[in-house]
Amino acid sequence: MNTKIANALSIYFSTLYELNKHIFALCGKCKEDYRFDSYKSVLDIIQDIPRLIPFCYDKKKQMVVLSNRNGLLEFQSEIDFLKPEYTSMVERHYDFIEKVRKIRNKAEHKMHAVINTAYGNGSTCLFDYEFNIEEGSNNLTTVLVEAEELIRLVRDLNILFSKIQNQVKSFAVEANKTGYPYYERLCRFDFVDFNKIYDSNLLIEIGNLFVDF
Repeated sequence: MNTKIANALSIYFSTLYELNKHIFALCGKCKEDYRFDSYKSVLDIIQDIPRLIPFCYDKKKQMVVLSNRNGLLEFQSEIDFLKPEYTSMVERHYDFIEKVRKIRNKAEHKMHAVINTAYGNGSTCLFDYEFNIEEGSNNLTTVLVEAEELIRLVRDLNILFSKIQNQVKSFAVEANKTGYPYYERLCRFDFVDFNKIYDSNLLIEIGNLFVDF
């Protein structure tokens, strides 16, 4: 950890913080007809995941791989656990990350070609979204995004970012920056605290607090 890395972390921390809030809100709406006012929130989540997990599609291997020059992996030589943690994350959540890639790639350039065709909530899961992605003339690919697979991935992100926060705390002590507002803001809470909410029986009630009026 060094000053350059610490200064770069704020936007990543903010993105993951907002990502958790979006998911809580979706969970809070799980017993309501949320399709129309939550569709953009789901797309926002999907757009943010590749910012937090620097992956790309290798056309030669025809598979998702990590992009060593993007995102936080730029600092993998200084934070030695980043590469193995991200590698393990992609392996564990490969199928879901592939769904994210397909939706994000199309929505980024042609939002109207990603169509929310169905949604569900309540009895079998917190929520799910079914998308039809246009891929050429009269060619549609159906992709289902379920709450459980999304939350599993974000839980792992929270654990990883908690480890990064611990590095920031140690660096702040070593560099005599413990009283600096910026470092206090980065570490004012622990990202794994979000996971306690995901595990709680109060997830839906707490999530309802994050639903905008």
